[in-house]
Amino acid sequence: MSTRLLRLSGWFLLLGGLLMAVTNFHLPISPIATALINLLGGVLLLLGLPALYARQATQVKGIGLVGIIIIWLDTLIFPVLQGGIGGLMPALTPPSFLYIIGPLTIIGTLLFGIMTIRANVFPRWLGLCLFVGYILGVIGFIFFDKSAPFIGVLGVVLYWLSLSTFGVVLFSHPASLPERPTHPASMSQALPTER
Repeated sequence: MSTRLLRLSGWFLLLGGLLMAVTNFHLPISPIATALINLLGGVLLLLGLPALYARQATQVKGIGLVGIIIIWLDTLIFPVLQGGIGGLMPALTPPSFLYIIGPLTIIGTLLFGIMTIRANVFPRWLGLCLFVGYILGVIGFIFFDKSAPFIGVLGVVLYWLSLSTFGVVLFSHPASLPERPTHPASMSQALPTER
């Protein structure tokens, strides 16, 4: 992946994560504006998430790929389809069987978070914040929604802001992986030699 594409993906992650974090605060805006923010933030994250894997693909391997695919699907289903499109056109909400991705995202964030920590490409604490934020959000909304709703909001905001911070690291230190040349450097390297 080129340096320019990594930088652009970093900006997508930064802006998408910030927009998603804003939607967790009950701002005095219309439901349509909230749905549009969800849709825009989710789409920006969908465009930026593949770069998180690409930047550290050789280090995180298949386990990291599974994790980022689950995170990508979760972002597609909840912010984009449910919060964005479903908020604008309630008849187009996703089918309920797709919500299985929610519990799977616990596994996805754990896998991607651990592999990010081990890869040491991004700051290690970002992998931890990603997982802890998601878990704290799930626990807060399931167990403390009535008594302490701030726990769930804090977790979800931490999750989105950690994705934004991944974006900051991507556009400030893209250092793309070395690219393979598409053609040999000289004709003598292209032809077999006799020995």
